[in-house]
Amino acid sequence: MPVVIIHLSPETKPSDQLAKDVHEAVADVLGISQEHVYVMVCNSASTRWVHESCDANFVFVEIFMFSGRSDEMKEKLFSRLTEIIARHTKVGGRDILLNLIESDRNNWARDGVQMSKVS
Repeated sequence: MPVVIIHLSPETKPSDQLAKDVHEAVADVLGISQEHVYVMVCNSASTRWVHESCDANFVFVEIFMFSGRSDEMKEKLFSRLTEIIARHTKVGGRDILLNLIESDRNNWARDGVQMSKVS
């Protein structure tokens, strides 16, 4: 049940297709149904500070998902998402930072029920 949050600068105005393409790519790379993938695209506050070596419109991506996937799968996911985000935002890959946060199913719940208890 991956959740992807894409943080953009206020100046970056991608189309709705960004979220759709990320949604489809996550399901494809992880080999899961699209109904289990959630994607949010957020424009962050205008008071952003980035190091002078970075583009002011850098993109930060948080990916929350269950633990247990291989490093190869994670690399493929990082590569695919970077390509999609760069295409939609015109921000270079060097200025797209992805962070994958994994946790066990017992740390996730839906409708008050731990995901470890859902088949």
